[in-house]
Amino acid sequence: MKAFSNYNYVPLLNVKRSDFIDLRTNYDIFIPFGEDNLLPTQLNQLSREVPVHRAILNSKASYIIGRGLSTDNKVIQHLISAPNNTFEDLNAIFRYIVLDYLNIGNAYIEIITNPAKSFTYLYHIDSSKCRLSAVANDVLIHPSWAEFKGKNDENLTALPLFPHFRKGPDGLLHSVYHIKDYEPEFYYYGLCSYFAGLRSSSFPD
Repeated sequence: MKAFSNYNYVPLLNVKRSDFIDLRTNYDIFIPFGEDNLLPTQLNQLSREVPVHRAILNSKASYIIGRGLSTDNKVIQHLISAPNNTFEDLNAIFRYIVLDYLNIGNAYIEIITNPAKSFTYLYHIDSSKCRLSAVANDVLIHPSWAEFKGKNDENLTALPLFPHFRKGPDGLLHSVYHIKDYEPEFYYYGLCSYFAGLRSSSFPD
C-alpha cells in the first residue's frame, strides 16, 4: 500500500498479541486498536485500494443481506421501514453494519429511546471512528483518531455500551451495541476473518 498522503504516513497493519492493556500504561483513556491505534483506518484504505479484496467484501455482504429484511408483522415492518428519523430504512443500516463487520471485524449500532421507552431509533456508527474506553464501559467516538488530542478533545463523544443507557443533551437515552468477531486473546475488539491473508492482499505479487 502507498503511504497515506494526508499524513505522509505508511500503514503498519499490525496488531499486538492481545488487545488487553495494563491500565497503568499511557493508554489511560482508550484501548488502542492496532499497534498505532489506526488499524481500522488502514483496513478501510486497503478495501479502497485493492480491487479484488473490495469485490470479495461486497460479494460477501450481498450474500449475507440477500433480498433484505421483510415481515408480515406490521410493527416489525414499521421498524424496518423507519428505524430512525432519517430517510434510511433498516436494510440500509444493516448493509453498513455487515460491511463494517466484514471489513474491520467490528460493528456499532447506536440505540436511542426516551425515558418512557415509547420508541426506539437505530443508527449505524462508522466502526473506524470507535474505540473502547479504558476506564469506563463506554464507546469513544472521534472523527479522526490520528488527530486525537486527549480526553478534553472537543470532538470526542462517549456513549455507554448496551445494555446501559445515558441521557444526552437532547434529553433522550443513548446506548451503543457492539458486534464483534471473536478472536482468541482479544478481550475488547474483534478481528476481521481475512486478517491472516492481509499481507498478500496488501502486497500482491
